[in-house]
Amino acid sequence: MEKTKMRKAYSSLYKNELRLQVKPIYWWFGVLAVLIFISLMIYPVVDSIMGSLTAEERAELESMGAVFDYSSVTAYFLTECVQTHIVGGMLFACCFASLALARDFKRGTYELLYTNALSRRQVLLTKFSALVSAILMLNVFLLFVELVGMCIIDFKGIDIVAILSFALFGIIVQLIVASIVFGIIICKPQKLGLGVAIGLPLVLYFVSAIAASVASSAKWVENLSPLTIFNGMKVGAPFDINYLVLGIFALLAVIVIVLGFRRNQKIDY
Repeated sequence: MEKTKMRKAYSSLYKNELRLQVKPIYWWFGVLAVLIFISLMIYPVVDSIMGSLTAEERAELESMGAVFDYSSVTAYFLTECVQTHIVGGMLFACCFASLALARDFKRGTYELLYTNALSRRQVLLTKFSALVSAILMLNVFLLFVELVGMCIIDFKGIDIVAILSFALFGIIVQLIVASIVFGIIICKPQKLGLGVAIGLPLVLYFVSAIAASVASSAKWVENLSPLTIFNGMKVGAPFDINYLVLGIFALLAVIVIVLGFRRNQKIDY
């Protein structure tokens, strides 16, 4: 009887967490899908422009740090559209995480969460489960939009292995960063919020951009952001994945989550 009550309470809170953020979810899904779809649709124009460049002009662009590979629609996607997907997905995930408790404190409904059969830890786990589900839904939806766009442009140019590999590592990175934000915010849910949610993804993005531009002279910069794993994406070749960096940030996410849960148990609301 007690287990049945707990399952019902968990299910109710989980569905309510997603329902309360349904409008932001629609907005994020729609905006990112439109941006990525438009970027894909201009591929023929961009490819035509790049194809008209002389060898000297291309060499000059490459000497300035420009990176481009438009040999196929998949290569173009991995060059131009990946950052929109990853950074946009991270911002969505982190904003979702920031609202996990901040919304309840703002509305004065936080105490009501513990009038059901769930403990404080179970409530946090339920909210984290909703966060993971939202990240998975976003990435599946964006992957569908991307595949449709690429099929419209050039079906034969699709490298499904490269695209699915990108999608997998994209989900992993978004989960890692969102977990870190979630763990930080539950330590002080009344004070921490969108500042952390927006700031951390942007900092990691700029670090990865710097790492890409100074890769030859300061390779150690790659170790400061999990986003640097996408700097080595190429069609027809395995990802140049720095598993050490990915593992370090995954371990950091676990540590922050555990410490956040322990800290949250001691807070007197």
